[in-house]
Amino acid sequence: SGMQTVIESPGTDQYHNLLEATCMTELTLTTSGATSICPGETVELAVEGEFASYSWSNGTVESNLVISESGNYSVTAYDAEGCAAVSTVISVEVITSASPVVSALGELSFCQGGSVDLIAESEGDWSWSNGADTQGISVRESGTYSLTVTHICGNANASEEFIVVVLSAPDAPVVTGPTDLDGPQTITLESSSATTHWYEDEASIDPLFVGASYEVNAEITTTVWVEDVAAEDM
Repeated sequence: SGMQTVIESPGTDQYHNLLEATCMTELTLTTSGATSICPGETVELAVEGEFASYSWSNGTVESNLVISESGNYSVTAYDAEGCAAVSTVISVEVITSASPVVSALGELSFCQGGSVDLIAESEGDWSWSNGADTQGISVRESGTYSLTVTHICGNANASEEFIVVVLSAPDAPVVTGPTDLDGPQTITLESSSATTHWYEDEASIDPLFVGASYEVNAEITTTVWVEDVAAEDM
């Protein structure tokens, strides 16, 4: 035809329709609403003005196109004089929803007084199984926890369940043994727990001994600190 089409700064992964026509004309494409739609919804693309024929990228030959699926859509139209017009490409997205992703920042089993944080990785209308409506929760009690997020399209999607176990702390050990000494001597102290840790002083980190019975070379006054492995009281 002798016509020349120049595409300035073409983007990658784009659809370009180059025609052989005696002349080119303008075409305006309108949309009936947003091009991001929820499942079951539609958006209509329509050509403004009168043309003799239409050819949409999906094969439709009407002047308008009702879309319910994700994709890139365009139309080529010819007027009565045979001049062609090509629309811009309209991208339509059908919004899909997925189950929310929740991360546990710590162990799900811990001793009394501890906690674990459960954090949602995505934005949304959060609803936790314990009634909280924040992005994250700090869990201190045993139970099963999950998150439900209401999607922009109204779908409620639940996360995986997290089972939290709070371990009960044992009672503080009861230690018995001689307390009235005549002088330095070796004595045996007995604990009510086989997992008793015996320490030289309150600030010690490493125990002198672990077990229910502990022999100590006692002076007139000797203090030994003890604790069970998970007890808070000594």
